[in-house]
Amino acid sequence: KALVAAPALADAAFHAMAPVAEKKGVRLERSAGKAAMVLADAGRLAQVFSNLLSNALRFTPEGGVVRLGVNTTPGRVEFTVEDTGPGIPTEHQEKIFQRYHAAGAKGGTGLGLYIARGLVEAHGGRLGVRSRPGEGSCFYFDIPRA
Repeated sequence: KALVAAPALADAAFHAMAPVAEKKGVRLERSAGKAAMVLADAGRLAQVFSNLLSNALRFTPEGGVVRLGVNTTPGRVEFTVEDTGPGIPTEHQEKIFQRYHAAGAKGGTGLGLYIARGLVEAHGGRLGVRSRPGEGSCFYFDIPRA
């Protein structure tokens, strides 16, 4: 782990996924928040961003929007990935983080969110989702500030 600016982590993820979003016809947006430092393994958090953004882009229809955000709170930094996809029924929201639980018929192994949760927890954080069917989803994770 190394000291890294939280917005730089989000910037790298944004730029890595921008071509995918453009190809799919989905607008990818980013909001910065205040610059805060975190002690992180940037490569491992890049995996988390990749998973969350890939899922958001997979489930967001053409013409939709995916937003990547960074918010600072006392002692923590929260990253969010919001989409305008179909949303996730309440009864499935905790199951999607279980090993081999692939949501929907859009492909996937059912391991991405399980692995992402483990990587976030290894950073002292937590990963979750807020979603309502028909209103999109917001995946979020936070880690301690340095």
